Amino acid sequence: MKIHEVYDAVAKLGMADNLDDVDAFYYALNRAIVQINSLKPITAMLEISRSTWENLVSNPHFEADEYKGEPLYYESTGPIKSYYFEVRGKGSYYVQTYNGESWDTIAGSDFSYNEFTPIRGLIDDQNAAVTVDARIKLYGDFSFKVRNVAFWDQVYSLDPNDIPAYARFERYDLEQIRDDFLSLDDKPFDDELERMLGEFFVENRNVLLLERGGPADIKIKYNKKPRRFDRTVEVTADNRVLELDAELAELVPLLVAGYIWLEDEPDKAQVYIALYRERSAEIFARRKTISPKRVVSTNGW
Repeated sequence: MKIHEVYDAVAKLGMADNLDDVDAFYYALNRAIVQINSLKPITAMLEISRSTWENLVSNPHFEADEYKGEPLYYESTGPIKSYYFEVRGKGSYYVQTYNGESWDTIAGSDFSYNEFTPIRGLIDDQNAAVTVDARIKLYGDFSFKVRNVAFWDQVYSLDPNDIPAYARFERYDLEQIRDDFLSLDDKPFDDELERMLGEFFVENRNVLLLERGGPADIKIKYNKKPRRFDRTVEVTADNRVLELDAELAELVPLLVAGYIWLEDEPDKAQVYIALYRERSAEIFARRKTISPKRVVSTNGW
């Protein structure tokens, strides 16, 4: 349904050719769009390509190690280009590379953090082609903890901030990936095998946590935010289309009319709102009746 069609329908509900306040119409229209979209949001798909980098640290693990007086060492199992780890407490670290005979320190610093804080860096911040055997040494005067140590043999760029984290769960802010993201509609699934993923979590509605080690490419079905409309052209020539469920979109004029006359003519408004509720309930009742049923075979087909 186009906006000018909604406008004409609302005007006819008011027994008129035009509405007195076009700005009020757009306000009521956007309000109705949000309400109707909450009943049956429009869905879309997004794809996520996950990193398949192998952690080259010897004995990779997610549990935190505690410094108790003896230096902690983490060595690579092959030539690397970048590193990542997280620390909490007070101590010092050194990143060292092996020259064939001894270990050379290429980076290091003291640290003091009350929460686990990432430290990441490049073996050579001028040449992404350099790969060497490396290790991280940590020690100090106080007890501290280290976790999620990783050595990578790849880099995305010469910017250390692009070095990926290493953790049991990978975080994806779906609102940053798609600005029209509203909420998940279903479980993520494997793009290649077309099967639902196993363990995953959602934080604050929009942050997806996927366990490391799953399929490289996944698809996510999500609910879209409703598109809102500003008054940019003459309303009678506004050909923009409502992005709503097609059947429910036909109910928009009723709800817009109810909102427009709610203050000045509440009795009329309540009639239209009641009609909207009645017809939307009929639509969902009908869809529930004809929705497909899942058939489970008991003999192998």
